[in-house]
Amino acid sequence: MNCPNCGQPVPEGLAESRCPACGRPLSEPLPGGGAPVAEPVFERVTGPGGGGRSGTPWDRRSDMGFITALWRTLRDSMVRPADFFRSMAVGGPQCSPVSYALILGTIGFGAGLFWQGLIALGMGMAGGEVNRQEMGIYLLLVPFAPLLVLMGLYVGTAILHFFLWIVGGARNGIGATFRVVCWANGIQILNAIPFCGGLIGAVWVLVAEVIGIREAHETTTGRALAAVLLPLAVCCGFVAIIGILAAILIPAYVSAAKGGL
Repeated sequence: MNCPNCGQPVPEGLAESRCPACGRPLSEPLPGGGAPVAEPVFERVTGPGGGGRSGTPWDRRSDMGFITALWRTLRDSMVRPADFFRSMAVGGPQCSPVSYALILGTIGFGAGLFWQGLIALGMGMAGGEVNRQEMGIYLLLVPFAPLLVLMGLYVGTAILHFFLWIVGGARNGIGATFRVVCWANGIQILNAIPFCGGLIGAVWVLVAEVIGIREAHETTTGRALAAVLLPLAVCCGFVAIIGILAAILIPAYVSAAKGGL
């Protein structure tokens, strides 16, 4: 049977007198009989990996339609990430999150390369010479965008889960971390926005990953934040050390070379 108020299916033999979806009494329909809900926010996942959680719209793309599921998944992961990742399945087949990340990630990565090529062209024209070699590098990378996105997903997951394990927040395994990385990296579609899209997308992805790790692994915000930011801190520290060593050693090398002349 369906609820007379919201139109959502009600399990047979339900002992409760209220609809589990809208919470209204099944025996007291709204005036006019109510109307079915056109867009259920989250539905229960059946099959492997559901684990009592709810699924993403992309998991239900066969029912919702390709474009609708793609848009709603992107929208939910961006504007209500806590609910989205709290409802995400933490196990099961990876084809759904991988396909989603590949579609949006490839578009975003390709668009980013396109804008970088235009910037290189503009800078070259402003300087009186077009840097064709730099433009060629961007163009050559475009066909490899899906492969680069896929490699980024797995490498990024390994690094993130390692630091999550260090801070003691890895409760549901690396598969849950991989799913968070996939769903969050769909936000990289913002790279399609000229010039500032890459920066906005990068920050938004970091925020989504922090919330996603917290919800998927049922850990604290502090541990999730540390797991996401520690790799950046290590990378920045490494670059800083290299810069300091270069600033010290290069002048010493130049002075020694001049002294030997």
